[in-house]
Amino acid sequence: MKRNTQLFILLIVCIPLFLGFIYYQSSVAESTQGNTSDIITSFSIPQTVGAPFQMAVETVGSPTIIWFTVPDNDVIGELVINGPSNFSVNSYDVSTNGQPYDIVFDGTDKMWFTLAGTDQIGHIDVNTEVVTEINIPSGDTPHGIDIAPNG
Repeated sequence: MKRNTQLFILLIVCIPLFLGFIYYQSSVAESTQGNTSDIITSFSIPQTVGAPFQMAVETVGSPTIIWFTVPDNDVIGELVINGPSNFSVNSYDVSTNGQPYDIVFDGTDKMWFTLAGTDQIGHIDVNTEVVTEINIPSGDTPHGIDIAPNG
C-alpha cells in the first residue's frame, strides 16, 4: 500500500512537470524559428545587372552600401539600402571578358576587385565612382584579393 501511494505521488508530480517541459520546448522552438521575413531580407537585382557573386560591405547603417561582382556580365554592382523596400542598384562596367571575381573594401575610399578573365586588378573610387584597371606584370589571372593590415 505504501509503495502504491509513493508511485501515485510520483506520477502526480512528474506528469505536470513532463507536460510543462513539452509545452516549454514547443514555445521555444516557435519563438526561435520566427518568421523568416523578420531575419532575412532579400533584394532583387535587375536582370540587366546579373547575378551577384562575391560581396564586400562599404558601410552599415543608413544607408548600407554593399558592392558585388558579376563575372558573367563584366559588371561591378553597388546595392544602396535605405530600408527593406527602399533600395537602389548601380552598376559599373569593366573590361570586356574581365570577369570581375573577388572584391574587397580598403576602408577608406576604394573598392578593389580582381579581373579573373584578364591579367588585371582594379578599383572603384567610392566617392567619384571612377573605375581604374591595373595590369599585373606577371601575366597571371587573379581570383582572390585582400587588404594587408598596413593598408
